[in-house]
Amino acid sequence: MTVPPGQPPLSGTVVLINPFRVPEEERERFLANYKATMERLRLQDGFLGGGLHELLQPVHAEAFDYVNVNHWRSIEAFRAGIAAASPDGVFGDQVARLEAHPGLFRVAAAYGSWAVPPAADAAADRLAIMDVASRFETTFDRGELDEHMAFWGETLAFESPYMGSFRDHAGYREGLQRFYDDLQRKGGTRHLMTNFEVDLSGDRAKVRSYLTVFNRASGAMLGIVEWQDEMARTAAGWRYLRRIQVA
Repeated sequence: MTVPPGQPPLSGTVVLINPFRVPEEERERFLANYKATMERLRLQDGFLGGGLHELLQPVHAEAFDYVNVNHWRSIEAFRAGIAAASPDGVFGDQVARLEAHPGLFRVAAAYGSWAVPPAADAAADRLAIMDVASRFETTFDRGELDEHMAFWGETLAFESPYMGSFRDHAGYREGLQRFYDDLQRKGGTRHLMTNFEVDLSGDRAKVRSYLTVFNRASGAMLGIVEWQDEMARTAAGWRYLRRIQVA
């Protein structure tokens, strides 16, 4: 079997397949916890990729809602990674269950297992990037400007025909406050993100999207612009490095 360039060899690696049943009222919390866990697992040695699949049909006559697929260099790396990512022991029952049911571990030497996690991982990255883009706008609409600032990385480059151009966090934060105060006097805003194009390259991404802005008080559409973004994966998740707004 040929392994695509840049991906680790299959021989001796391990795929963990872990199904979940999640009540409807618990799904939002489950997905938030899963996302936070994945951000920690990405930092662990021996973690090769992973993601969550939503099931569209029953598997083996069992109506599972989600299947978690993780790829590890070894069973030992999995156990060490889980322990490091969850020092409070949240995953202790999972590790015990997997040890009790070793069939959930599958050596990938003779199979195409590596083809599953990268696709799921890329899909998870795209969803995470779109989530950041939405929260970047909604935190502004709600006036949660410090939370809004948290979606920037260590560097900042921002260009907008409406708000201006900035190259540092402090200057941008001051301009953001002025822009927000001015828009609040005019009735406030609602920002709607659509039409995402996400191009991933390892821990970097280039993103294009459309932004439609409405007046919160009247509902009138104020305009449509295009975002041209550069992002980086950090320990806190995907963060912006550069945002250019094109009218």
